[in-house]
Amino acid sequence: MNILLDVNALVPAILGALLGGLLSWVVVTKSALRTAAEQNAAHLAALDAEREKLNQRHADQLRALDLRHEDQLKKVESPLTVTVHPFVDAAEDKGMFKKSTTLEVGYKYQLMVQGIPCMEPHRVVVETQTKVELDDQAIKAFSEKALALAEAAAQIKSGGAGALISVAKTVVLGRK
Repeated sequence: MNILLDVNALVPAILGALLGGLLSWVVVTKSALRTAAEQNAAHLAALDAEREKLNQRHADQLRALDLRHEDQLKKVESPLTVTVHPFVDAAEDKGMFKKSTTLEVGYKYQLMVQGIPCMEPHRVVVETQTKVELDDQAIKAFSEKALALAEAAAQIKSGGAGALISVAKTVVLGRK
């Protein structure tokens, strides 16, 4: 069989096939774009909900901070206050012959601005007491050593005239 193809019959068939394919492609693409747009809209809605939730949490935190600040201001009757603390300071000084303890009794006060310390505290000493304890054993040991050194010096310095120099047996205590 010999089939003659008529060009006039072939063109509409090709055009129909092309137009059908193009139309199918447009429908599929439009459906994909619609699905992408719906997903994008859902994502934007989720982001808006999250942003609103974060804004609400931030606003709640600011409100709580303001309430705490107001409570602190209510507790402080005046923005300027003075805080007074009593004190007892003890200082010990250990020397070779004596041990002294000094006690200072007084108070210190400090300016506060809305409960926050301002400048250094000021100390006022009302009473000072000092207690001194002498170490009798150390004084006796050094007195004996001083006596021995004085006798040795008299022996060395006198040479042959030892009878002219006498060393006293009592130690003279000096004070400064």
